[in-house]
Amino acid sequence: MPNKSELKEAEHFAELICDLTRTCNISEEYFATSFNITPAEFRLLKIFFFTETISIKELCAKLNLTPGRITQIITKLETKKFVTRTIDKADKRNIFVSLTPKSKPFVSNLYQSHININLNLLKQLDLDKREAIAHLLEILIEDLKKRISR
Repeated sequence: MPNKSELKEAEHFAELICDLTRTCNISEEYFATSFNITPAEFRLLKIFFFTETISIKELCAKLNLTPGRITQIITKLETKKFVTRTIDKADKRNIFVSLTPKSKPFVSNLYQSHININLNLLKQLDLDKREAIAHLLEILIEDLKKRISR
């Protein structure tokens, strides 16, 4: 059975994680708005930082959203001429999403701006602190993923 001190520490830790989550969401919303897109559109476009084409099924898994919600986001991004949908010729049930040529510079700028925000944050810390924070975040994320998958 944990003692009062351990419970207090766990309570503080839980609150810090919640504060970090809220702050990240607020930051992401502010960032997305500065590019005239929604946070959901930003999260989807962020996937294209690392790939040119992805299936709707993969987007659902990566973003933990329903196919219907993914379709809504893609439809808005299609209206803005950022993405296109292509039906898989081998299996018509599969739909792939790709960036349009017009949107590639926008997504590249989005990526660079996102990196610059984090670079500015890192510049405020010395190397030892950066490495420690990165290591602790990796442990935290790994542990949270394990708990979710149980």
